[in-house]
Amino acid sequence: MSKRSNHAGVYSISLCALLLSMMLIVGYVESMIPLNVGIPGIKLGMSNSVLIFAVYMLDIPTAFMLMSLKVLLSGILFAGPTTMMYGFAGGVLSLLCMALLSRIKGLSIPVVSIVGGVMHNVGQIGMSLLVLQVPPMSMLGYLGVLMCVGAVCGLLTGVCAKSVMAHLKHLSWPGAAKRGQSKPGVWIAALVLLTAIGLVCWKAAAPAATEPTDVTIVSDVPALEGLLFTLQGNELSVCGYDLEKGVKTVTQVQGLSDGAVILNAQKVFAIVRNFPDCDITFRSDDKYFVTITGGMSEYSIHGLGSDAFPSLPMLGGDTVFTMTQALLKEIIQSTNFAVAQTDARPILTGQLFQVSGSALTVAALDNYRLALRSEKNAVSNNDAQFSLVVPGRTLAEFSRLLADSDEPVTVEFTNKYIIFKLDGVILFSRLLEGDFLDYERAIPKENRVFVRLKTREFIDCVERASLLVDEKLKTPLRCRFTDGNLNISCSTQYGRVNDNIHADKQGDDIEIGFNHRYLLDALRAVRAEEIIASLSTPLFSMILSPADEEEDSKTLYLVVPVRLKD
Repeated sequence: MSKRSNHAGVYSISLCALLLSMMLIVGYVESMIPLNVGIPGIKLGMSNSVLIFAVYMLDIPTAFMLMSLKVLLSGILFAGPTTMMYGFAGGVLSLLCMALLSRIKGLSIPVVSIVGGVMHNVGQIGMSLLVLQVPPMSMLGYLGVLMCVGAVCGLLTGVCAKSVMAHLKHLSWPGAAKRGQSKPGVWIAALVLLTAIGLVCWKAAAPAATEPTDVTIVSDVPALEGLLFTLQGNELSVCGYDLEKGVKTVTQVQGLSDGAVILNAQKVFAIVRNFPDCDITFRSDDKYFVTITGGMSEYSIHGLGSDAFPSLPMLGGDTVFTMTQALLKEIIQSTNFAVAQTDARPILTGQLFQVSGSALTVAALDNYRLALRSEKNAVSNNDAQFSLVVPGRTLAEFSRLLADSDEPVTVEFTNKYIIFKLDGVILFSRLLEGDFLDYERAIPKENRVFVRLKTREFIDCVERASLLVDEKLKTPLRCRFTDGNLNISCSTQYGRVNDNIHADKQGDDIEIGFNHRYLLDALRAVRAEEIIASLSTPLFSMILSPADEEEDSKTLYLVVPVRLKD
């Protein structure tokens, strides 16, 4: 092998590594961009611009290899087997279509990208049909929405890719394959990677395909935004369900005739809330046109038939335990703030519940803080040991239904769902799959600096110091613990702040930096007049815990520091 060919090979590998890194970085950044449009599965897909570059500027096998590696590494690093499965299905179909269309002369890059974006969603829907075992017609409405979104995102991706390639067309590099002159080694590598990812996806899909599904994907997206009203005799049940979580309640009414209808949740809530204190009557015709009257007011709104509502899971679990509403509410509210807000690592968007006999431990963490709450005598009617991860958003919404009382709440769960029951209300949610992080390893074990502070004074001091912080630049707060004093300072483009409060310190002086929001979240969650801050070095996390805590209860908050510049 000549030096020139060897050099070309090294250059090709380097180029592929660079492109793969760009795809992973763009994909990760994209996952952190919130797209709260009310429809699951919506993403920009900007990392595909790199893939289009590979299709046009390199060769098809290299593009396949890059796509396969991106799916594999994204699944391992950020998501899981399920996400990998859907990404692989969409990526293969999209890339095949783009590869064929790229050979047609006169067809512009944005058009090819649009087709790729649409086919990517088609591939994902096809995989969901295989895994969920649902009728194909039930996915048509959802597919239509995703195809429209895929076309728009594909256009944006294509325009970006075309703009980049316009500046690179005049460049050449060693080892760059000309169209139609692919090297056999690249083909082999692509086939091996495709086979490996296919096996992983098959393994992930196999259990789901053999188990009967308890979810029906509906054809009407509006049904997911609605409430199902079902009247039988004088019993009215109201249910909302978005395929991930749901709530159901039953109440006694004066029924006129049995029936069921789906109504938009936000509109019904707004209408009922603004009625005066009077009786409200709902009447529906055979076309689900509902008239709502109360006092001297009347509304008429369009509804949907009950057959458009997704099938509910079995609202009964194999494992059951009870605890007081007040305690569960306090535990959720004192830990929920530490739940990850992005789905880069889906398991971190939930809270870990560990139950051992009567003891309960709840943990929540992201990459910047940890919230931990343990109660030795929290649970009754339980002799088993188990753990489960509940979505944080579900718990945040459920906590609003809990009262500050000793009334019991029943908790049931299966291998897929958790069910909360109280006062005629049932709230249920899918559990998160996967192994929760070993949070114990993140807790420093050899702290040598301990500071006792008044919680309210600490909060007020941090709030005052945060007034000059630029939210975009996220300038850290500089915290200096000395004998009898805590100094908090911050210097930004707006100016400088310097504040002090009293502190009882044991150990050496230490200076450490923190993100003000993460520090405030932890301090506000503390339900004690005084707090103990435990530290070791400026590079290790600080532990916050109540100064005076009951023997059967343990609360711990961990905040990751920010490296300070001299």
